[in-house]
Amino acid sequence: MIGKTISHYKILEKLGEGGMGVVYRAEDTRLKRVVALKFLPPGMDANEPERARFLQEAQAAAALNHPNICTIHDVASENNQQFIVMEYVEGRTLKQMVPVRKIQDAIGYAIQIGEALQEAHSRSVVHRDIKTENIMVNAQNQIKVMDFGLAKLKGSLKLTKTSSTVGTLAYMAPEQIQGGAVDARSDIFSFGVVLYEMLTGHLPFYGDYEAAMVYSIVNEEPVPIQKFMPDISSELVHVLNRALEKDPEDRYQSIQDMVIELRRLKKDTSKKTHPVPAIQEINKEKQPAKKVSLLRKYGLLFGLGLMGVIAIGGAWYFLLNRPSKFVANRAAVVVFENRTGDSSLDGLGTFMTESVAQGLAGIGMISVVPSDVGIRTWQGLLSRREQSDKSDLLKLFGKRIGAKLVVSGAYYKEADSLRIHARVIDGETGKLLKVVGPVSNTMVGRSTAIETVQQRLMGGIAVLLDQTFNFNYGRDLLDYMPRYDSYREMQIGNELFQRMDFNNSVAYFRHAFKLDTTFYAPVLMEATAYSNAGESSGYSNINRMVQADSVVQYLEKHRQNMTKFELLSLDWIRYKMQEDRAAMLNISRQMSTQMNPRAPGYRSIFFNIGDEAFATNHLREAVGAFSKLNSSDSSMYRSGWMAYWSLYSSTYHLLGEYKQELIKARECFVQYPNLYISYLLEMRALAALGRTEEIWKLYNEVSTLPRQGGWTPGGILCNCAAEFRCHGFHDAYRQAIEKSIEWYTSRPDSEQQLTNRQYRLASVYYTAEKWDKAKILFEALNKQFPDNLDYIGCLGTIAARTGDIAEAKRIADFFKNVNRPYLFGNHTYWRACIVSLLDEKEEAVRLLREALAQGVWYERIHADMDLESLRDYPPFQELIKPKD
Repeated sequence: MIGKTISHYKILEKLGEGGMGVVYRAEDTRLKRVVALKFLPPGMDANEPERARFLQEAQAAAALNHPNICTIHDVASENNQQFIVMEYVEGRTLKQMVPVRKIQDAIGYAIQIGEALQEAHSRSVVHRDIKTENIMVNAQNQIKVMDFGLAKLKGSLKLTKTSSTVGTLAYMAPEQIQGGAVDARSDIFSFGVVLYEMLTGHLPFYGDYEAAMVYSIVNEEPVPIQKFMPDISSELVHVLNRALEKDPEDRYQSIQDMVIELRRLKKDTSKKTHPVPAIQEINKEKQPAKKVSLLRKYGLLFGLGLMGVIAIGGAWYFLLNRPSKFVANRAAVVVFENRTGDSSLDGLGTFMTESVAQGLAGIGMISVVPSDVGIRTWQGLLSRREQSDKSDLLKLFGKRIGAKLVVSGAYYKEADSLRIHARVIDGETGKLLKVVGPVSNTMVGRSTAIETVQQRLMGGIAVLLDQTFNFNYGRDLLDYMPRYDSYREMQIGNELFQRMDFNNSVAYFRHAFKLDTTFYAPVLMEATAYSNAGESSGYSNINRMVQADSVVQYLEKHRQNMTKFELLSLDWIRYKMQEDRAAMLNISRQMSTQMNPRAPGYRSIFFNIGDEAFATNHLREAVGAFSKLNSSDSSMYRSGWMAYWSLYSSTYHLLGEYKQELIKARECFVQYPNLYISYLLEMRALAALGRTEEIWKLYNEVSTLPRQGGWTPGGILCNCAAEFRCHGFHDAYRQAIEKSIEWYTSRPDSEQQLTNRQYRLASVYYTAEKWDKAKILFEALNKQFPDNLDYIGCLGTIAARTGDIAEAKRIADFFKNVNRPYLFGNHTYWRACIVSLLDEKEEAVRLLREALAQGVWYERIHADMDLESLRDYPPFQELIKPKD
């Protein structure tokens, strides 16, 4: 092939060959540039499945446009030979560069790889063969992810033979090896292997032959990276361990979450927290001294001397600069006391002290007094015996060192077991804040016991100090000390939950409980996330509701182990599963009386009260609850949550106080200026006030924003049209709905074929009273998804509107006989709409009352055009009147 010209590409040299193709460097004689050509290997080009897979590679990769992905220029064929024309990357493979010597560089490469995968996954492309050989580093130190030959474009034909697996074995995820479903999380596992190899030059799983490698990946834990990198930070260990979880549900659920953590690491890789090392060298029997050279001898002495100077200098610096008063977020650790009766174990106390101090320094919420300073100060107090009572001595220690939080502990020996106790006191008052223990293990396994004490002290102090730990899940209990790694997983899950990313938050909550099975807060959050995901996705995601119910049933079996507040939380979730908002409101009221008003998370309970009061039409109570959440208070994370602004402004909307609604909507816009929902809230308030020109201006602005989930400019206008109609602005209603139709019908054909877009367009036609067009679309959707009640309901209301009384009554009877779980009144609401359109007002109000009791929110009734005939009907007016 060398020297030949194929099409207008002159072959210059062979670059490599793999299972899916042969690659050459070539010159594009037309554009005068160097490119890479990839051909099917000899003998495979006539094989139709391989040709199809080859084409699939091109389609998958050509859809991607990202600086860290190798660009596909063209797909061509000549003399029955198919080939891909792609960017020629001059550089080295990552395989040739491992191990990457500087952690900063390795993390930088990892972030680029992650961003490439993020682009691919956002377009439903799974690489399936991520490995260091498939990743290039060019002359500008830029990553290029290559070879999407094994990519599986979602929705395309499954061309891989069922009897074989693809990818390079050492990098494959367990589910990929076992022939299970492969998705983006499989790439995350492979990425974890690549990151491990970048850092160490080794693979995390070993096997001299294929079966041994398969067994290692599927059944064994990765080789601890500390074996190769003793000083690796605990944060980086966490990232690796999370990526390499066997169960896809326990891994990062999106590559974006992993990239976020890698970015945090890159910002401060100098701040390291070390895991507790094995204590093999502590208290071992003295060995005979060995002769050393003078150079080594004096070199060692010089090194020890230098370390001493640094330690003393650090101590003096701290002591000279210590504050004259207590610092709330300063902690100090007293030497753990040896109560074993064995003086040979004295060194273990110093080791525990340093390990705990090091761990506390890693949680980021506190400044930790250097362990050598704490040890010297404590020993000085003991030697002078300034106080006889130990608790008074601890107070004096806290005063001397300016630490509000003082950690102390002791260890005991029972037969061949080591037992450790620890506690945290208020250094100013001497009040006991937290206790850990006893934690026991064998003397051989004592490092595990020490690591557990370290993690629980870290977790307990984090819970004490964390202003965003909003619920009082026993934070005031002395022994409420979750492991820090578990607490941290829960907080990441909370961040996703707050962004309403309920599905991805679940994996973090589950992993948090896996790390600490005494920590029930994340399980309670897992059930809530499942429930929210099920509700937000409608009946189509009934599986999420089933999963939520199974978590609740699990928690019910452990009620005896839960705190009073956790039990209230469990009852709240149980009522949520039944969509009994009135009962939820009562539980939230009880929670507010159980919490200490001075506790950091006290006011956040009022978000739940506001939410449930809004849903049950206690609108004044909702306003009062939301007003207790100060949006400028950084501890109130929920006040900055989009749901807070949405509910607050919606409450004023239902009260008819549209100017107040507009004020809240604009406060939200200041905080979230680039979100579609911010535009929706402001435009809804303006629609109720009839301020059309301002709405058209905002519509032009929102039309320039990139897509955001299911939100669209056309959908926002459809909502505005419904509000215009509801408030009597009929000309504006017509203008808005026609603009909405124009937006949807101008979308590309590929976009209009999406189920969600078909439903939205059908709804827009319905709002525009174009019954024939709406019916055609809803019938097609109903044929494709016969169990979706919303499609059936729309067909029922269209029948009632177009005079097909028999069909309308048939569908109303269908809803009467529906017997499915987790409907929350949706079926009853559709019956109410149909009979309202049939002018059966008394029955319609009766059904609406029933639907509200089953879980339908009052907000749904507000602008529903199917209930227009009831607006002047006194029983309906009484039904929707605010309850306070």
